Amino acid sequence: MTRPPTAPLTPREMEVLRLIGQGLDCRAIARHLHISPLTARKHRSNIMAKYGLHHVAQLNALAVERDFRRACG
Repeated sequence: MTRPPTAPLTPREMEVLRLIGQGLDCRAIARHLHISPLTARKHRSNIMAKYGLHHVAQLNALAVERDFRRACG
C-alpha cells in the first residue's frame, strides 16, 4: 500500500494518472490531452514526487492500486 501524497494531485495530474493506469506512455498521454510530451513527463514527475516514488513501475502500480485503470471522464 502506498502512502498518501504529500500534496493533493491537481485535476490534470489525476487525468495523467488515469491514463498511465490505462497503459499510455508520455507521448500517447500528450496526444490525448493535447499537451507536449515534456509537459506530460513533468506531470508524471510531479505525481511521483508527491507520492515519494522513484521508478515509473511504482507509478504504474499506484495507478492499479488506486483503480485508475477505468476510462477518464
